[in-house]
Amino acid sequence: QPLSDIVFEKTKGNPFFVLEFLKSIVESELLKYSLREKKWIWDEDKIRSEDITGNVLYLLTRKMTSFPEKIQLALKALSCFGTKVDGNIIEKLSRTENYSNLYEWLNEILKEGLMQKVGASDFKFIHDKVQEAAYGLIRSNEKNQFHYKIGASLYSVLVEQGINEIKSEAILATVDQMNYGISESLIQQTMQQKIAKLNFQSGTKAMELLDYERAQSYLTNATALLPNDHWNSCYEFSLELFLLRSKASCSCGEIEKACEMLKEILEQGRCLEDKLNAYYLYISILTSQGKDEAFEVCCKLLSMLNETVPDTTDVETVHSIVKQTGEKLGGISGDDLLNLYEIHNSAFEAIVKVYAQLLVIAFWNKPQIKSIIACRMIKLSLDYGVCKDSVFGFVQYAAYICHGSTEVRHIQEACRIGKATMTLFQRF
Repeated sequence: QPLSDIVFEKTKGNPFFVLEFLKSIVESELLKYSLREKKWIWDEDKIRSEDITGNVLYLLTRKMTSFPEKIQLALKALSCFGTKVDGNIIEKLSRTENYSNLYEWLNEILKEGLMQKVGASDFKFIHDKVQEAAYGLIRSNEKNQFHYKIGASLYSVLVEQGINEIKSEAILATVDQMNYGISESLIQQTMQQKIAKLNFQSGTKAMELLDYERAQSYLTNATALLPNDHWNSCYEFSLELFLLRSKASCSCGEIEKACEMLKEILEQGRCLEDKLNAYYLYISILTSQGKDEAFEVCCKLLSMLNETVPDTTDVETVHSIVKQTGEKLGGISGDDLLNLYEIHNSAFEAIVKVYAQLLVIAFWNKPQIKSIIACRMIKLSLDYGVCKDSVFGFVQYAAYICHGSTEVRHIQEACRIGKATMTLFQRF
């Protein structure tokens, strides 16, 4: 009973650890069979003081180093993916030259009780210490290169099979290996650019999975791999990368880093069209922080789009503009409003989108001009077509005429516009 209590305390009942621990204390003669007494005897105090972690790692390492080199190679490779290895990764790795017999080696590892099958195709080490011992087979000064070679092997399979057709888990695992061992001294510049794009693709997938921290890590690696003249040599890719990285940073709460990325796009962008998405996000960030600069940036952008925003206005002007808008909408039936064609002019779509952002800012900072903004959005939508952001203009207009009058006809008109607009929104 005392010995079993100590073993359970040390191993937490893990069968593998129990066996290895018992082997360890037998080898160190802390547990031995006495021929004189004809029973097992042990030194309870010394056994209790034994460091099972150190002993088990030592025993595991000694056991693993006695295996054939190919089995050791398999253990090293599999340990690079953590305690659990996706079956899809094993299948891809088995297609490479160095690991063509991986399944055969894996069967030997299973027989030794170091790993076990999980589900249909996944495998895992039976304990994290087993994975640690297997990973320890790789020399410290060779770990980076070993990881990179595994990643490069997997990458060759992904390219052969078509990266766009591969499951995201395989792509992310490949990139993780390459990132772990990447070094400028190991790869050529052309390969650096390929890995940068692979990191961008992985960052995109991580964003889709809402794993923003992982996405930020991939995108940071991609940025680091860009050549010094990337705004000239790979301009389009730089635009996409910096915008996505700013979104990831923003999602992680790193607002300063997000703004830094956006400002670089605004500085390096070759034309206004290339800068628009950066402006949209930058304005959203400033708005969420309650900064007055948001209004200024909106007005600046609209000015570049040949629009003018009044800083202040008077009641008569507002009433006049609202009346003109009402006359236009009054001549349009609900069905006609629902059947308005979608906007096809990217410039006017951009203007409506910026006005929608400005409408949010004006609601708090400059309420006297929000109705003018809404009416301008409606005019653009009626003249050039509707988009998702047009909804904000119609709804704000309906709210204005409903709030500004107690007449039944105005309330009914507001309801008509509001209902039609909400149905319109479902198109987008």
